[in-house]
Amino acid sequence: LEPSCWITSGFRRNREDAVIRVFKVNKHIIRMFGSSGLVHNHLRSAVLRSLSTQLGTSAAAPTNAESVECVVIGAGVVGLACARALAQAGKEVVVVEQHNTFGQETSSRHSEVIHAGLYYPPGSLKAQLCVRGKQLMYEYCAARGVAHKRVTKLVVATDKEQEAGLRALRERAAACGVTDLVPMSGAEARALEPALSATAAVLSPSTGIVDSHGLMQALLGDLEQAGGVMAVAS
Repeated sequence: LEPSCWITSGFRRNREDAVIRVFKVNKHIIRMFGSSGLVHNHLRSAVLRSLSTQLGTSAAAPTNAESVECVVIGAGVVGLACARALAQAGKEVVVVEQHNTFGQETSSRHSEVIHAGLYYPPGSLKAQLCVRGKQLMYEYCAARGVAHKRVTKLVVATDKEQEAGLRALRERAAACGVTDLVPMSGAEARALEPALSATAAVLSPSTGIVDSHGLMQALLGDLEQAGGVMAVAS
């Protein structure tokens, strides 16, 4: 951050929309429109040098440091969600990201599953966060237009000996607050998935998938709406 300059980027929901970078130096604003992607650092530097020359300021080479209340390192799903919450709570927030855009590591290299919360020990933090987080995720995606779907999941027993495990799974899930599991016979499971070899099954209606890129775009939009910024290639 520089004392006479702030930078922000605005993403629209469609990836093909233009990205807007706004540079403010001594109350002068320049808006630059480009194709999808971020404005490169050399372009930013060129603009600051140009404004510095025109305005007679030291914008290109500031000498004073600027303070900020909160710095979040990493613009993945977790980082953006934390930064969004801080900004919406009224904090001054900057997210620093080593890559040229958000979500370039773990957040774009996973299965994009919204887990129901079946397997964690009852009372554990994982169980609490998964079950509550699942509900919040569906609500947020619906409110912000993020692509998602409740695809459901079948957990099957392939022989009679495994059916006790299914009963234990249902009991553990219920203790964690997952009360929507549906017990099924082998025939009922095969009606959904004919290729299955199962003697019994449990259907999880709240297991789903989410577009992680769209989710991060929405989180970033909320962050910037609340006054936060993301600094890339940092």
